[in-house]
Amino acid sequence: CYQLTDYELETAPFCPHCSFKPAAESSSTPAGAILEALDDELDRLLSEWTQTLLANLDDPTTKENLKLLKSQSRELVDNFLQNKALPDELDYDFIQALREVLSGLVKIEVKIDALKTALLKGGTPVTMEELKKRFDDHLSDLTKGKDLSKVRIVLE
Repeated sequence: CYQLTDYELETAPFCPHCSFKPAAESSSTPAGAILEALDDELDRLLSEWTQTLLANLDDPTTKENLKLLKSQSRELVDNFLQNKALPDELDYDFIQALREVLSGLVKIEVKIDALKTALLKGGTPVTMEELKKRFDDHLSDLTKGKDLSKVRIVLE
């Protein structure tokens, strides 16, 4: 029953909302056997999820995306690939690294010569604001139409 609260469960042996009484239920299977089956099912699910993640990370496109991760995130994913097992504790950083690498990152190569040309466009000397605007305009041109949360800039 979704209306049952922890407090109600601690104070009464039945649900005050739907009148469910666990003691009145008959079960032909011992609770230990049910728990063992559930534990086996969880182990099977964990193994399947691990294999699915490993297969997805083995995809050529995803392998390219690994190069676009920050070093700390890359290390977490590399450890997973090397051990072929999920870490005992799935922390936020590991989950974010997987989410990021599997989300379809977009590599944008910024050529140094093209960047220099963009920054010098309009001549020099320039104010700080003008230089920032030229830089922002150049990056905006390179990333036009792309999801900026998935864009990774690589200087060439």
